[in-house]
Amino acid sequence: MRKARKILSGILIGAVISSYTVPAMADNDIKVTLNGEEIIFDVKPQLINGRTMVPLRAIFEALGATVDWVQETKTVKSEKNGRRVALGIGKKLMSVNDEDVEIDTPAQIVDDRTLVPVRAI
Repeated sequence: MRKARKILSGILIGAVISSYTVPAMADNDIKVTLNGEEIIFDVKPQLINGRTMVPLRAIFEALGATVDWVQETKTVKSEKNGRRVALGIGKKLMSVNDEDVEIDTPAQIVDDRTLVPVRAI
């Protein structure tokens, strides 16, 4: 009886695992929309280390924010309606109105664009 249960359990577990599928997403399939309009990027959003990374400038400008690059510190600074954001390349802390907010993946440069985790935006 125990052997029959083990066999039946194995068959059921195999059936559940084989019926579960994870959709595959190519890097170029990631789309970002704002108010129903797709944002077009010169560097496409992409998956990096399991995180969806998006170009910060294009999204912030689409939101109406200013965006400045400070080469000396490799920092992006943005402002809109008195809300200030600063984010350094390779850093896991983002400053929002002078308060540090931890992000799970540091910003990085890809093809001369600053990519950040979409969660940071």
